[in-house]
Amino acid sequence: MKDIESGLAHPRNFRRNFWFSAIARFDALEQFMKKVEGPVIHFESDILIAQDFPFQKFNSQDFDFSFPITSRERGIASTLFLAKKEAATELADFAANQVKVNPMTSDMLILRAFYDENPDKCSVLPIGPDSFSNYRETQESSLYQKYATAYREYGGVIDGNDFGVYFFGTDPRNARGRMFLGQEVALNYLRTSNFRLIYNTERRFVDAVDLEGNRIKIYSLHLTSKNPHAFSFNGESAYLKRHISREKYPKEVLVFRIFVSQALQALSSRTRRIFTLFKGSR
Repeated sequence: MKDIESGLAHPRNFRRNFWFSAIARFDALEQFMKKVEGPVIHFESDILIAQDFPFQKFNSQDFDFSFPITSRERGIASTLFLAKKEAATELADFAANQVKVNPMTSDMLILRAFYDENPDKCSVLPIGPDSFSNYRETQESSLYQKYATAYREYGGVIDGNDFGVYFFGTDPRNARGRMFLGQEVALNYLRTSNFRLIYNTERRFVDAVDLEGNRIKIYSLHLTSKNPHAFSFNGESAYLKRHISREKYPKEVLVFRIFVSQALQALSSRTRRIFTLFKGSR
């Protein structure tokens, strides 16, 4: 992992060396699977999972890797399936090599590059339904066929980042406390604006409805907004129900706690710099 950290050119002071941590997870998964051979499903910590999430479907496939691909440039580790420890080692080695090739790479670029080099080893998770009209014209036809097949196999959507970002907001830390709802992720294939969300009382989770009125199961949401109410113990159902009933899109919201936190951090940093300059001038 030290080779990965020293090889990256991203600023290390960004969220406690975020870009390194995002890539180092592949090495951590390899180390974990040396003790627990697998299969393993890795979820990022801002993923909300439905109680009927189709775990058994992962075990019935013949692929070593499964993850969402959202655009020509990006794969998403929001949900990452590794069938065995050899798969974890292969991905970790590939990630380390990609850092050498491109010091500004990321976990998302690495996953997409891994798929491009190993399409026969990878199962693409369903980021949307099997209707071509819900994807952009730039969608790769071969990849769309995999989306459609996966959607029929899983019976619903496993969110890469489209539904979570569009309906629940961007990460407010990226814009000084401002959170944007109703914005599609730039360059992503799925036309998220084609859908609306409804709360399914039986599933205690959300379904999507497309422009033709087709109802689509959502099995997971990638909530990059990281609202703590969504992840409170037994509080996710109330949060989902309340959120989708009141939000209008597009919309911009100021998340006050993030705004204040970042303002205080900036003030503290500037105060330290001024103090250091003052000490140096004496």
